[in-house]
Amino acid sequence: MIRPSSASLLAVALLTGLVCAGAEYHVDNLRGSDRNPGTAEKPFRTIRRGVSRLKAGDKLVLKANPGMAYRENLVLRNVAGTAESPIVIEGGNAVLCGSVPADPGNYEDVGEGIFRRRLKLAPNRRMRYNLILENRYQRMGRAMKSGRKVPFKPVRDLKEGEWTYREEEEMIYLRLGKGKKPGPDTVREPDLRLASGVMVSGTSRHIIIRGITVENFWNDGFNIHGDARDILFADIKAFYNGDDGISAHESAEIRVDGYEASGNSTGICHVNNSVAVHRNVKLSGNAGIELDLSNRHNEFENLEILSSAPRGINLNSKTLRIRGGRLVYRLPARTSIRTPAPDISGFLMP
Repeated sequence: MIRPSSASLLAVALLTGLVCAGAEYHVDNLRGSDRNPGTAEKPFRTIRRGVSRLKAGDKLVLKANPGMAYRENLVLRNVAGTAESPIVIEGGNAVLCGSVPADPGNYEDVGEGIFRRRLKLAPNRRMRYNLILENRYQRMGRAMKSGRKVPFKPVRDLKEGEWTYREEEEMIYLRLGKGKKPGPDTVREPDLRLASGVMVSGTSRHIIIRGITVENFWNDGFNIHGDARDILFADIKAFYNGDDGISAHESAEIRVDGYEASGNSTGICHVNNSVAVHRNVKLSGNAGIELDLSNRHNEFENLEILSSAPRGINLNSKTLRIRGGRLVYRLPARTSIRTPAPDISGFLMP
């Protein structure tokens, strides 16, 4: 489990900023350049460039430009601070977006308002690949971990604002409103080069990631793999990603303080031998299952779930503690609790 001493140091760092000072780098996707030194006056343009400079005690500050999301992800592999000098990623409510506007040149008009483009989708991406048609995130009824196998629609049955995939042709088909064509104003597609919005893996250690929203990535919003430990996420959000909003795997150990997830396939999904401690979490309107736990240990303080997901919640971690909050089902769903003797107090359930 997370060592109390390290967790306490990270909590102090989050709330007071009392950490050993290192360098501070800045990223601005509107005015920056990766030829710059990364100062506040001359920021980098990309997150990737900023991450490449980070050492223990350093801070990376993202500039949030309204209406201009970062079309890249944040990748930390084998990146380590120390307990006394964690690495801090200060998002400032910046948005990381995993979708890109459609290129009209990729689409062919096949008549009756239907357009197609050639695209080879690997099997593990077909359930996670979703288009945004006329500003609507369109899953076509499919979601990972939903327990429902919804086949792709025949092309002839497509209604306006719908799409399908024909595996034998390796073709995406979609139908738009009358007189509309695929382009930046009508279609956005997942960037298949970007799996998840924030990816922490390997032996990463002592990292604070704060104030970041991730949306439209074909896999997870926040994805933690390997033996990443003492990773603190604060004031983060995950909206409309192909799989999980946040997911810890293998032996990862994370803390989450302030998290909102909606429109993902799963709000939270932790697996394997991972350990996760959460505070102030809100899950709502996720498409497959709101909360799916099959890992080693979880703690929650103030957990609110407003569920429309067909599978509701699945609690199957080895140990579980929940203090405060509520579960509300907007649609009929199932609550599955297989954790032996869960420690639940003050959490209201139907």
